[in-house]
Amino acid sequence: MKEGDKKKGRLINELADLHQRIWVPEDSYRGITGLEPGDHLCCLYETEEEHRAVLTPFLRQGLERGEKVLYIVDTHTAEDVLGYLQEEGLEVGPYLARRQLVVLNQAEAYMSQGVFDPERMIALLQAEIERALADGYSALRVAGEMTWALQGLPGSERLIEYEARLNEFFPGSKCLAMCQYDQRRFDPAVLLNVLRSHPLAVVGRVVYDNFYYIPPADMLRGDRSAAELRHWLANLAERKWAEEVLTASVRQWQNTLDAINDAVCLLDLKGRTLQCNEAIRELLRKPSSEIIGHTCWELMCGASEPIEGCPIVRMWETHHRETMVLPMGDRWLEVVVDPVLDDSGALIGAVHIMTDISERKQAEEALRESEERYRSLVEASPDAITLTDLGTNIIMANQQAALLHGFQNVEEMLSSVRDATNLIAPRDRQRAIDNAQKTLEMGSIRNIEYTLLRKDGTTFPAELSASLIVDAEGNPKAFTAVTRDITERKQAEEQLNHMATHDALTSLPNRMLFNDRLTVALARAHRNQQGLATMLLDLDHFKDVNDTLGHTVGDKLLQAVGDRLTSLLRKSDTVARMGGDEFLLLLPDVARVEDAAKIAQKILEDIRRPFDLDGHKLHITTSIGMALYPNDGEDVDALMRNADIALYRAKDQGRDNYQRYTPATNIKALE
Repeated sequence: MKEGDKKKGRLINELADLHQRIWVPEDSYRGITGLEPGDHLCCLYETEEEHRAVLTPFLRQGLERGEKVLYIVDTHTAEDVLGYLQEEGLEVGPYLARRQLVVLNQAEAYMSQGVFDPERMIALLQAEIERALADGYSALRVAGEMTWALQGLPGSERLIEYEARLNEFFPGSKCLAMCQYDQRRFDPAVLLNVLRSHPLAVVGRVVYDNFYYIPPADMLRGDRSAAELRHWLANLAERKWAEEVLTASVRQWQNTLDAINDAVCLLDLKGRTLQCNEAIRELLRKPSSEIIGHTCWELMCGASEPIEGCPIVRMWETHHRETMVLPMGDRWLEVVVDPVLDDSGALIGAVHIMTDISERKQAEEALRESEERYRSLVEASPDAITLTDLGTNIIMANQQAALLHGFQNVEEMLSSVRDATNLIAPRDRQRAIDNAQKTLEMGSIRNIEYTLLRKDGTTFPAELSASLIVDAEGNPKAFTAVTRDITERKQAEEQLNHMATHDALTSLPNRMLFNDRLTVALARAHRNQQGLATMLLDLDHFKDVNDTLGHTVGDKLLQAVGDRLTSLLRKSDTVARMGGDEFLLLLPDVARVEDAAKIAQKILEDIRRPFDLDGHKLHITTSIGMALYPNDGEDVDALMRNADIALYRAKDQGRDNYQRYTPATNIKALE
């Protein structure tokens, strides 16, 4: 693609973006249905109508999104809240039956232990999130009435501390919550602190990004006034900066419009021209007074209604970019219509760009004159061959290219795909565009790997070589590309890689892959100040199985043990075979000794269950040595060495037990 075309594309995108920002004033709020997990908001309401108008869509959206919804009542009853939903046409019975919708009172939630404790309440939320996710829900959505805090209950004086600490808990979690405050009942001083402790605020029926929010680190300090002043001053400066940016954007928008060489006009929802640039006046040979207010089909085609295939009509239906090529006198024009959407995704107008592509059409015609001579060679090739213009638009392809991309024939392919880059997976598309530029500069590129698309949307790996076609004077005219499917080669490479990093008998990761994963996990644990556990397992008296039942049964036992360990642990954990009858376990995010001990005990119990293999019921046990980062070692070698020492200690203690590494264990091993 030419640099000029890329620059034009960037200018068009910038124009559409800036025009939207100027055309539709930016609001500082969003709807109640625009919330996502991680959001923490307060609802300040003055009437029951306001309360219902906010609460009903908040709860309903959570249920319809597949989230678990927890409502904590106080002033209102469960019947009140359920009635809101039923009167909106939502049948709540099924949600209650499967406990996707749960209603609690303050005694069951905030005051479940008789005293309100922020830490315990946050722990309760974490447990509810985990329960919701385990039950298959996408997130937990909580709405709580806060009037209980006015009753003088034990711990209620810690309400604002709780609200502030939630801002450390919610970000990145699978939970969003709305705390409801009746302005008629709460003291204004309390409500000011409520505002300071919520990033989002619902006032009336509008969700605002809260200007008055103070982060928890500052909110929980003693000198809250100084923190509040500092944040307000920063917000004022940011608002001033935003105003200056918008003013500059207005100027930039006008300059951008004037800088585009192509004919550009801005259209309203009826296709009428709102503004145009100098290029379109020259193209239409009309002054602005004869363009503004007229529809594009009047100006382009002299028609009172949109013509068949009109890209503007298609864009109104799809809300996506639409393109059309049409003749105008002795010229050919490419018409591109880009939608302009507001922040809610609603269509508010269009950017209409017309490019004179007469030279391109002439080049295409010249290329078609030699197509038959070229096709006889192309069709005989076992590889996929395509011919494109310099803008990567497909001019010709052979049957093998159509089959490669899942089309029955070339005609179907050409009618479905115009730009060859659309046959490339999105993640590789920009790289392909960059390589087209390299081909234009260097004359050819060889053996470039891409992920390509088939007609049905599936992908496959391919290798592509491209060459530049020039005319008799050496002027670039087109690209030719030769493509071949390399799926089998990639599969062979993946198989070899798997063999290098996995145990041949059990297909579990081998020691090399385990060490790689442990190295990554240690870096992550160090960065996030988290812990992890490693365990080394040795099957007790495994040699007796081989000696009495043979190596075939022994191998099947090793496979069964690997399967049992894998099913027992989390997907984020790693089970590896070290060799012989030894297995390695990597357990990220396990920091406490007691948690590791529970896992080890569970493994011991699970391995004791008999294995049914080839008519033999085998009873075996295992010994486990474990070492935890950072206390038992801070690198791979130290953790593995100390886990081995702990394993030695487990065997010394009679086998069928687990031991954690301690310095005393090390001394015993050295003895």
